[in-house]
Amino acid sequence: MVDTKVAALRRAADSIRRAGYQVIEAASFEEGKRALISRRPALLISSLRLAAYNGLHLVHLGRLLLTTLSAIIISSGVDAMLQAEAERVGASILLEPVPTAALLALIDRMLGVDRVEVRVAVERRAAERRGRDEPVFVAERRLADRRSGRLFPE
Repeated sequence: MVDTKVAALRRAADSIRRAGYQVIEAASFEEGKRALISRRPALLISSLRLAAYNGLHLVHLGRLLLTTLSAIIISSGVDAMLQAEAERVGASILLEPVPTAALLALIDRMLGVDRVEVRVAVERRAAERRGRDEPVFVAERRLADRRSGRLFPE
């Protein structure tokens, strides 16, 4: 995830992490470029404005390295030229301010994640209630990927 606005970058990255994804944070075009080259992510999320460059430059670079790279560009506005270029490279555009739920739904869709609510047995310690340290299993509602069965963090 690349954004020169560090506070916004941290907030968005934290929300994405809480949804169960690994996030690499980059606060400049150069940091984003290094991360693309060294880490090879499945998805690039970038602000459109990155000082002398823009997020579409990173998409172009990323597609040279990884032909399957998915991309989301976050912008304060969209003009016809930006829209055409984003469509040409296969990037999705979200307009600021981006609601967290909308961002996470797009990330899930782009990465092929299908969240479903499941009930799981979770071990809880009940020492304080019964004076013993015995495990107690309780049913909880959690989100899982319907395809892989992987549980997302609480």
